[in-house]
Amino acid sequence: MRRRAFLAVSALALAMPGPAIAGEGQVEYTRAAFDELRQSGKPVLLDFYTTW
Repeated sequence: MRRRAFLAVSALALAMPGPAIAGEGQVEYTRAAFDELRQSGKPVLLDFYTTW
């Protein structure tokens, strides 16, 4: 039974669209845009990196 559940969950996870597909794409960060997104109530993902 556990094997069947694992396979079902794995198949479901692969079938779901990822954030890159479902999202609105990359947007340059501004504080005003971030505050607006937070007020909308939608999920927000911040992805950043540094070259230090």
